[in-house]
Amino acid sequence: MRKSMKVVVLVEVAMMIALTATLEIVFSNLGMILFPQGGSISVTALPLMILSIRRGFTVGIFAGLIYGIFQYILPVPIYFLTPIQYMFDYVLPYAFLAFVVLFKKSNVRNLSIGALLAGVLKYLSHVIAGIAFWGEYAPESFNATTWSFYYNATYSIPSIIVCWIIIIFIYKINDQIIKIM
Repeated sequence: MRKSMKVVVLVEVAMMIALTATLEIVFSNLGMILFPQGGSISVTALPLMILSIRRGFTVGIFAGLIYGIFQYILPVPIYFLTPIQYMFDYVLPYAFLAFVVLFKKSNVRNLSIGALLAGVLKYLSHVIAGIAFWGEYAPESFNATTWSFYYNATYSIPSIIVCWIIIIFIYKINDQIIKIM
């Protein structure tokens, strides 16, 4: 990769991380369906998913890890118990968004499968954290595992469906915007 291209990619990574942070702040601080034990229905995953599609898996993982680590300094509610819990609730879920670029060829089918895989991995990371660290907060009628699957599904599944619809919409309007480079 040429030096000028590396700078372009670095700038795009910074812009998408900043956009993700901005969306997180807006959705968290304006009361956009924030759940009592964390999580909200939002499109904060969208910029990192688009970045992964445009720049590849490695760049996407890098950006997701960076965003996840630095999310701690954002003015948003963070539920921190231990470094391992933080990794499963905040760092890994955003890194897993890079799996949207599962296939080399960009088309509706591949983008759909990739977006759903990225969403499932993000969801499962939250579920693992819920089972391991938040199980004691489950209502009496639920065990930790069932509660974690249920609670995290209430916001993760709608969020990833909305992101998937937007990605497909953008691709159908102009596939050059979402183009694997």
